[in-house]
Amino acid sequence: VDTDILSMFAKVGALHRLGAFFGQGCIVMIPAIHDEITTPLQYGYTYPTEVLTQVPVAPLTEQIWREYERLWVLRPSLGKGELQAIAFCNRNYPEPLSSNCLLHKGIEPSSFFSGRHV
Repeated sequence: VDTDILSMFAKVGALHRLGAFFGQGCIVMIPAIHDEITTPLQYGYTYPTEVLTQVPVAPLTEQIWREYERLWVLRPSLGKGELQAIAFCNRNYPEPLSSNCLLHKGIEPSSFFSGRHV
């Protein structure tokens, strides 16, 4: 999950809602997101503590690092966190990451990603 999403839900004490939506144990952060989420601690903010205690860090395999480097060459304007997350998803989820969640909610993923879902 992205730093902004984690931060917003943690700030309002609703991180548990992400788990309820995606399913318990389905939310992880990659190392770059972990680094980003800890930065506010240096400025006295406490909300990152909730994230750090509830969201595990997913390790990046050698394949994911290679994918990250490939993506960095293609899209150097994207941030480290975004590129790591894309590489992680590309290697771990051959179909769109949200497909399982959409199916769980009764939405056909192909209609959602094609724009036919209203």
